[in-house]
Amino acid sequence: LSSEDQALLLKQAQNEFNKKFRASDEFKKSVSEDKIESFGKVLQKFFDNEREDYKKDVAMKTPDYDALQKKANQVAYDFSLKRAIVEVDRDADRRWSFATDKMKLAED
Repeated sequence: LSSEDQALLLKQAQNEFNKKFRASDEFKKSVSEDKIESFGKVLQKFFDNEREDYKKDVAMKTPDYDALQKKANQVAYDFSLKRAIVEVDRDADRRWSFATDKMKLAED
């Protein structure tokens, strides 16, 4: 587009919602048809190229849906129960949590 056509389109776009401008002859002016067609061809080429690139990207990014199953099959975990007694000192846990809370409050 020429600079005059660009200026016309810019002014029309900026004053789209101005009632006085919409009633004027300048709003009703249009860019020549051959320029619109050539611009349409350029846009069509651009969108065609983008569509092809998008299809390539989508094909490359297809996720491996079985990845979690494969990962789980690689490692065997032993979930059998064993005889063991683990002592839990609840009093020591309470003291430790109280002390850490006091330290956090002192830092603030």
